Amino acid sequence: AYLAPEQVAASRTGASAASDQFSLGVVLYELLTLVQPFARPTREETLAAVLGADVPPPSAVAARVTRDLERLCLHALERDPAARYPSMAA
Repeated sequence: AYLAPEQVAASRTGASAASDQFSLGVVLYELLTLVQPFARPTREETLAAVLGADVPPPSAVAARVTRDLERLCLHALERDPAARYPSMAA
């Protein structure tokens, strides 16, 4: 549930700055909402969710989530690595 889509699609777990950012986005989503965005009953369903399931905006799950935190979280969860922040420092 913490693998980035590019890792799932390539069937490999080699980490990169972009994949680390995605994983951090998953953890941030969990901290904000107390819900794991991609966990499903089976491994295959979880991997399919990472590749294509819609993630509800954190504020739809937990009303206290601010717009800025939501934007940061969802940007880190972009499926395309090039669409994420250019670095963790950014």
